[in-house]
Parts: sequence; C-alpha cells; structure tokens
Amino acid sequence: MENLISEKQEVVQVTIKLRKAEPEDLKIDSRTLKRGQPFWLKSMITGKFDNKPEIISLETDPGELAEWLRNDMIYVPASSLES
Repeated sequence: MENLISEKQEVVQVTIKLRKAEPEDLKIDSRTLKRGQPFWLKSMITGKFDNKPEIISLETDPGELAEWLRNDMIYVPASSLES
C-alpha cells in the first residue's frame, strides 16, 4: 500500500509588480475580451488586493469588469520594461 502521508510542502513567496489596468489591457477590440488575461482586484473599501488573481474567461461579466475598471479596482502585471 502506498504511503499516503504527505510531506511538508515548500512555501515560496513571490513578488509581482502590478499597474492600474487600461481598457486595452482587458480587451482585444471593442467587442472581445482578452480571455486568459490575469488581473487582481483592489478593494475600494480596504485598499487591499485579493489574495489570488482573477482570469478573464467566458464567464466574465463584461459589465462588472467595466465597473471595476471605472472604479480603478483592476490591476494587471506590469511589463519588465515599466518601472
């Protein structure tokens, strides 16, 4: 029988640079969202980021995404060329 006791997993801390999203970061054209694009939400109340990224998918509500964008709540990974 296989040993089912799990070994302690290594925990790694990662730092990522984010910037406030622009509309072109989230869509290919005026009618098509960029599926697969990761983004992080920043709370308007606490000013803190969600612990995990969201991913634009077929289930993403374009209206909700637009509202978050208008409220400066969406952040995307910054390019290595951005400082």
